[in-house]
Amino acid sequence: MPQVVTFRFTPSYLGTIKGAELHTLDGAWAVLGGVSGARTQGHVLLAQLTTSGPLSFQFNVQIGLPDGSFQRYVYADPEPGEIVHTTLRQTVAWEPTR
Repeated sequence: MPQVVTFRFTPSYLGTIKGAELHTLDGAWAVLGGVSGARTQGHVLLAQLTTSGPLSFQFNVQIGLPDGSFQRYVYADPEPGEIVHTTLRQTVAWEPTR
């Protein structure tokens, strides 16, 4: 059974946030033990959000591979062995629908 773990991140407040910002610096959460999705493309939902204003995010992602190794994707400033993926950093502004 997969296990969700956190690092420098306390998820207990996620269902109670009424403010304008959810922020963590050097925090992480992960699923250990492997998971399989409904599709074979390997798509993962990182967030499902509702907002009435602009949204910005920056992600670094580490993916564990079946052989025990991993691949790291970063939004900027890669270290050796990391891959820059520009879609991991976005700022989106839109007008709410009425």
